This record gives sequence, structure tokens and C-alpha cells, in this order.
Amino acid sequence: MTQNPYCCLDCGHNHLEVVEAGHQCPACGKLWLVHGGVSLFLPGVKVVENHISMPKDAWEAVCQSASLPASPENITQMRRIFSNNYNLPELHLSAENNYYFQRVPELEKFLQGNSKTSKESKSAEAIPSTANGPLHFHIERHYIPETIPAGQTYSWNVRIINDGPGPIHAKGPGSARLAHRWWDGVGNLIAMAGRPTTLPVDLACGRALSVPFMLSAPARNGLHLLEIGLISDSGEWISSESKPLLIQCVVGLELELPNHWNRLNKPQSTFDYVEDHLLGVSFLKEELKENRTPRLLEVGGCSSPMTHGMDGDIYVSDIDAQTLQVGRLRFASKFPNMKFLASDAARLPFAPSTFDGVVLFATLHHFADPIACLTEFRRVIKPDGFIMMGTEPVGSYMAETVDAKLLKELESGINEQVFTAQEYQRMFLAAGLFATRVEIDRGALRAILRPRAGGVAYSTGSDASTNSILIRQLIKLNLQWVKSKVKQHIGPYLPRRKAA
Repeated sequence: MTQNPYCCLDCGHNHLEVVEAGHQCPACGKLWLVHGGVSLFLPGVKVVENHISMPKDAWEAVCQSASLPASPENITQMRRIFSNNYNLPELHLSAENNYYFQRVPELEKFLQGNSKTSKESKSAEAIPSTANGPLHFHIERHYIPETIPAGQTYSWNVRIINDGPGPIHAKGPGSARLAHRWWDGVGNLIAMAGRPTTLPVDLACGRALSVPFMLSAPARNGLHLLEIGLISDSGEWISSESKPLLIQCVVGLELELPNHWNRLNKPQSTFDYVEDHLLGVSFLKEELKENRTPRLLEVGGCSSPMTHGMDGDIYVSDIDAQTLQVGRLRFASKFPNMKFLASDAARLPFAPSTFDGVVLFATLHHFADPIACLTEFRRVIKPDGFIMMGTEPVGSYMAETVDAKLLKELESGINEQVFTAQEYQRMFLAAGLFATRVEIDRGALRAILRPRAGGVAYSTGSDASTNSILIRQLIKLNLQWVKSKVKQHIGPYLPRRKAA
């Protein structure tokens, strides 16, 4: 038995031992399986036999989709790869898993009669839905700063989870939209500002969704209490589980980006996905020009890792074990320096300071918690290491005009998000990273991130920072009236305690 650089996710022991079935922890005995040459570091994964049946020409199309000759050997390998599905307990990860056929539109015609691989059954399994019932939700995460320009409207992503027994509809009778209202500095409720934000898709029970939320700030200076909730199609404010935030509104404030963030100002209509990936590769190679044999981790490499052909030790990670096996079939024989592993980006099986760089292409926006993942990447890079991001969508969208391709992925359960440049900046700082080089090009962002001296600057997420200046101001001002006013207005919607 030999040692390897993987760590046990159960007990944290370094250097698992290579055994016939996979990687075994000498400390706790946990066995992490290997399927098709891909190491499965997926806690709770269940490997389920998939009785898929497709004609020979369908398997030839599968090989063609992977740029492989449709040889008998390759067809046999593809049959083996797709003979298993990998089921995960986490809802947001399941939607991204066993997804190879959906990535290749030409294969849809061959999925007839294969219910276990069809998009419809996959969505139904991953995103359960029951009969209509009372709306219950909570705001899991947001990217709204603690200080914002007074009197202006900005887009900030808000992540909402449906905790109710039935779906939250985006349109029609019984639908709901995201809305907000403000409480001013003397305890008065300000009328809801701006238009409510329409959800792009129905939110099935248990489903979470990040929505670009249009936030209109009060025109006056000072501390305000912001309440984010849902409003029904009849105009009723549903605030039993709304999100209260303390926000400082400042007249004349501008949310400026650092001067070294380079906007290339090319027309977004000229954007080309493949070309942008190649530009990202050039971006990466420029960063590596003095390190010809790095150890790199590409997260979200799927079946087409952009680091193939590079020197050094290359590890390719993704949540989808099937697509990774396709990637390994494509590249492992030609590039033996590449290793493939299935893992959650927020929980990597590596010790601190393992890599010279972590590389992502069109990946960060798929993560439910991008800041947690960036923090994890920061952990596994060396003190002088870097994180390279390429082809990340930058901007915002409205549900009424959402792109058809984006809408299709949202409907299938894929965690698609589009962040503004200001939101990316806040994410980087919150993860303890500094962007040394940034290009915003035709609606896409490329960046080189390095660890910041002193670590995390501030937090963004589900709650305002407990160490923030705003919280200290609130304590000094002893704004007890906020509680009384909030109770007065939302008290009728709060659940009642049962009598003893």
C-alpha cells in the first residue's frame, strides 16, 4: 500500500492509503471508493445501478459528444460509466449530479423511455413538490452591504428557501414576489420601495434559489431597518419569516470598484463561450509563467478540464462523478499527470497549503455559497498561491426578460446565479482574498485572487456582522422602539405558543 495526498473528510487524517477499492483512512478506517478511476469523496453518496438502454448509434453519439472515436472499446467504457447513478443527500448538489446527457442537447432524442436519465424525472426527484399550502420561507443568504447609497436602486442577490408544504408560484393565482420595506430612524414604517421582484421560476418545497433583488434605498441619511419578505399576488405582505437587516443609508455615496479592475468595454453581443474560456487559459498561463510545474486543482472541470495539457500535478474536481469519468476517459491516457476526484467544492479532501493554485472556469456562480467555497480554496492554496476565475457571468437579470437557456437550467434545478461586479468584490474580501488582477469582458469576469494579509475583512451572508459598526451604533442608541414597532406590524403573523 502507498500513500497519497488525500485527507479523510470524516476524521481529517492526512495521507490516505491506496487500497484495491479506493482510499482508506488508517486512523478511522473509512473507505473512500474509486469508480472508473475517479475518487469519490462524497459523504453519503449512494451508488445506484442504472438500467439505461440505448441503441448503438446513441452510444456512438455519446462518444462523439466527448470528442472520442466511437470504437467498441470506447462504447464499452461509456456503457460502464453510465451504468451507475450517484445519488447525493443534499438537494442543491443533486441537481448538478448525473447531468452529462443534459449537457449534450443532441442526446435528448435518445432519452425517450429512459426515465432515470430524463430531465423531467431528474427534476421531479431532486426538487419535490406537494399540494399547495401556506407559504413558509426564509432568506438563507444575501449580498447587501451594511452601507448603501441613499435614494438609489441596486441589484443584490438574495437566496430564498421554500420551507412550506407546497410550491411558491412565480406567476398566476397564489403567486408571490420578493419585496422590501423600510423602517426609518424614528420608528415609522416607510411604504414599500420600488417594484417587487418576480421570481424567475416556481420554487418547489425544499428548493433554494438566488434571485437578483432590486433594492431601492430611502433618500435620507441614517440608520434604517430593512425588511425583506414576500408579497402575494393580492398585495398581502407575508412577513412571518421576513429578513430584518440594519442598513446605513448615505447621501452621495458611490459604490466604486478598485481602479485596477479593468473593463474592456467590448460589446456583450460579441461574447463567445469557447473563446472566453481560451482567454481564461491565457490568463492562467500568464500567472504561471514563472512556475512551469505547479500543483493545480481545477474545480468544476467536468468532462472538459481547461488545464489539460499543462505541466505539473493537475487535480480535477467536480460534483458529477459521471462527467468526471468521461473526462478521465478523454485525457488520462494522454496526460497521466491528471487525477480526477468527485467532491463538494466547499469541503475538499486536501490539507491546507496543498496547491499552488485553484482554477475555475464558469464555476463559482453555480455554488450555493460562493464565499464558503472561496474560503475553502484559500485554505488549500499555499500562502503565496492564487485562485484563478474565468468566464464568470457578471451583471444582473430580471425574471421578465430572463435568457431562455438560463431559464431552462433554473427550471431543471441547476443553481444558476449572476452576480454584479460589486457583489464579486464583496465575496472576495469576505473570503479573505484580494483581487490582484481583474478583467470584465463582454459580460464575463476573469480574476486572479490571492490571500489577504490579516485574513477575512468582513462577512456577507445570512446575517449582518455581529462585529459591525452598525450593531455597535444600535446598542449605543438603545433603539428599543425597533423591536416594539416590528412586533406591532408583524406580530399578527408570528406563530403562537401553545398553552401549557
